[in-house]
Amino acid sequence: MTTLSVRVARAVTVGLLVGGLGLAGCGGSPGGTRGALGITVYDGASGAFTKTFNPFPPTNNNHPARGMIYQPLMFFNLAKAGDVQKLLATGYQFGDGGRSVTFTLRDGVKWSDGKPFTSDDVVFTFNLMIRYPKLNTMALPLAGATAADPSHVTLTFTRPAYTDLWFFAGKTYIVPRHLWQSVTGDLFTYTNVNPVGTGPFVLNSFSAQSYVLAKNNNYWDKGKPRIDTIRFVSYSGNQAGLTALLNGQINWSGMFIPDIEKTYAAKDRANNKWINTPQLITQLSANVVQGPTANLAVRQALYYGMDRDQLNRIAFSGKDTPTSPAELLLPRDRKWLAGDLAGAKPSYDPGRAEQVLQQAGYTKGGDGIYRDPGGRKLTVTCKVVSGFTDYISALQVMKQQYAKVGIDLETQELSYAAWASDRDNGKFELVMDNLYGGPDPYYLYSYFYGTANSAPIGQAAPKNYSRFSDPVVDQALTTIAGTQDEAVQKQAYAQIQHQIVAQMPYIPVMQSSTLIEFKAPKVTGWPTDQNLYALAAPFAEPDVGIVAANLRPAG
Repeated sequence: MTTLSVRVARAVTVGLLVGGLGLAGCGGSPGGTRGALGITVYDGASGAFTKTFNPFPPTNNNHPARGMIYQPLMFFNLAKAGDVQKLLATGYQFGDGGRSVTFTLRDGVKWSDGKPFTSDDVVFTFNLMIRYPKLNTMALPLAGATAADPSHVTLTFTRPAYTDLWFFAGKTYIVPRHLWQSVTGDLFTYTNVNPVGTGPFVLNSFSAQSYVLAKNNNYWDKGKPRIDTIRFVSYSGNQAGLTALLNGQINWSGMFIPDIEKTYAAKDRANNKWINTPQLITQLSANVVQGPTANLAVRQALYYGMDRDQLNRIAFSGKDTPTSPAELLLPRDRKWLAGDLAGAKPSYDPGRAEQVLQQAGYTKGGDGIYRDPGGRKLTVTCKVVSGFTDYISALQVMKQQYAKVGIDLETQELSYAAWASDRDNGKFELVMDNLYGGPDPYYLYSYFYGTANSAPIGQAAPKNYSRFSDPVVDQALTTIAGTQDEAVQKQAYAQIQHQIVAQMPYIPVMQSSTLIEFKAPKVTGWPTDQNLYALAAPFAEPDVGIVAANLRPAG
């Protein structure tokens, strides 16, 4: 599955998004119509664009396909707790203990070619995923899809699917039956060069260097969108993207800009705006099966021996925010935090770091580094992607911090492909990476702590890279997935959190910054800290469509 996009890790975000993506400045329009209002967007693209707008493959990086052109039934706002917005569906009702759900569809919706949108399109989309499992990229437990009438659709499942609601209602993009029913060949690789959707924009023009979306005059939300065009372009490097942003050639971007206040905001206080909405938890994934990090005492020493405030200042421009030892996103998920963990945050306690090592039988050598009971030097290697400069800087600082508590930290820089392969297959002691999830903590906990998402060393794990397995956690996840009772869910979340804190398979660093920049003096309506109606990132799906539909002329 995907989260914000395929750029699920802050390291990937930093590496790709700074690369630059520019759009035509305000004033652009389809066909160059004078007086039309348009913006330019950089969503992290580099190199030539490929004309493919198939919403099914998660590797399709033309983000507008998912949100601006095609839409799901509902929108789950990951920036704000409990915010679920109506899109193609206006309501839903679970039945049969979570093994079925019935949606009521919005009246008056049309496809961008003018054809009516009905329950047949929804049934067709989900049945495609049943007939062609490759399209079911989120492994939904779909059993069937039927329509009682043009406005109601019922999905059935092979198990209770309460916690899958985000996936099938919020991350499945409905396609038009009248066009897709005649598509032949592999639907997963189908390029869909002339997309027809229900979203606020349509494809207007395309080239390898840029493409333009124009407003959909058949859009169901009357009066929206209120801007005419959005142009996506690609840059070759970091400096080109930043220069274009500062010059007003880019109006909306998702670049990680070191010292953003000085480098960007101070250049034009009136127009250079930015927002930081944390969505990822930067951490050290520890191999709990083999190597020095299989010892809990080593993981605890790494936890207590890390000065996160210093790391934030030096490596992350002070823009990261403290996380919880329970590894959930704050403040969004505060209501799910166990009462005895409220207010807790990872603490720097070098004395305790050494104490847990000594209690586990480690003895300090003459060089100041501890030895295990077998006499082996406590050296821990962390793998990181070459070129991810903020992570590399952070590890350099950690090396000095850990030396003070008797741990020798070494860094191994790898290409992204090699790093990801080693991470997935468990061939590491530590990797610097991110945890991420969905609209509530269940998704992060299931991905990274559930035994079902683990695998033996040497086999690729879906998400649980540390190879953590705990029956208490697994049972609590099953409990959460099988009920809508919040009191029961809170109790189960507390059980998971206590196991996480006790065993530390992932060592939290900080909540990573998700910096988004706006420079569009003629346009307003962007998300703000006071009005986080969607994630502001131009690579967030389907948020990109929600934001674009809410933009309007300034003044």
